[in-house]
Amino acid sequence: KGWSNIFGGTGKPVIGAVFSHYKVDAVAVKDNFIDLNYMTYMFQFESIHGKLKGTVKAKSRDPTNIKWGDAADEYAVESKAEGCALLEAGAKKISISTHSTNALKFGIGVNHEKYENFLKTVRNASCRTSCLASLARVIHDNVGIVEGLVTIVYAITATKKTLPGPAGKLWHDRGFPEHYSCFYTDATKVVGMVIPELNREHTGMAFHVPTHKVSVVDLSCCLKYYNIKKPVKQALEDPLKGILGFTEDQIVTCNIKNDTQSSTFDPGTGVVLNDHLVKFIFKYGNEFGYSNMLVNYMSYIALKE
Repeated sequence: KGWSNIFGGTGKPVIGAVFSHYKVDAVAVKDNFIDLNYMTYMFQFESIHGKLKGTVKAKSRDPTNIKWGDAADEYAVESKAEGCALLEAGAKKISISTHSTNALKFGIGVNHEKYENFLKTVRNASCRTSCLASLARVIHDNVGIVEGLVTIVYAITATKKTLPGPAGKLWHDRGFPEHYSCFYTDATKVVGMVIPELNREHTGMAFHVPTHKVSVVDLSCCLKYYNIKKPVKQALEDPLKGILGFTEDQIVTCNIKNDTQSSTFDPGTGVVLNDHLVKFIFKYGNEFGYSNMLVNYMSYIALKE
């Protein structure tokens, strides 16, 4: 049983993923900033994924009326930096999807098996890192990555403004439907944390673009030798079944908006300069796909205990 803290870009699809996951029950949602009736509306009507196939009801507006102890929630997905508070509230384990300097970092399909039961809080690798690391793990284990450059084409997120206006960061004040923004990404740094042998072997940048829900990772890397298509297909069966997708269809990003994998590898869109210098392209759902991975990892932790 689990609960979600903050009903936003990650918390909301996490609850949606739970409803389609037979191993997990959602027993509570906490958000101090959104009206209860509006939370119900948000969950029932989603602009990109469509209307919820089910019924949503709000029974009480007063959170003090909720018997949190009776809910017997054990595992919490934290979408805001309040992990310690959730432990104090009675949660057994906290799975953090936001930045945390104290929690150890894990990526499902990459290093999740290193989890130990004594850990109270764990940080999931971000959607960008989960996408990049899952494929980088396969590539490095099979053909060896010497070094790489990463470009992430990142779908617009909730913190970006539709119209120009004051914001916490200088370039966040622009109207994003009319602009692209370029910035450094720490996703490559975190890849080095979950795959230590690739530490300091990657760096990269990201663009925020005015598209919805699905993003693209461009990994250009120097390999020891090139023959990656077969190993990726083998990894789809084990150990990355349900984590890494593969397609040779001529798709666009919106075609995978409801996919549950961390990433989808499309070999046809890559470029090979020679046997050692290769560009890989893979796509990922930065909300829905990532949220499903959070739920899967929560299930893994519960089963391991």
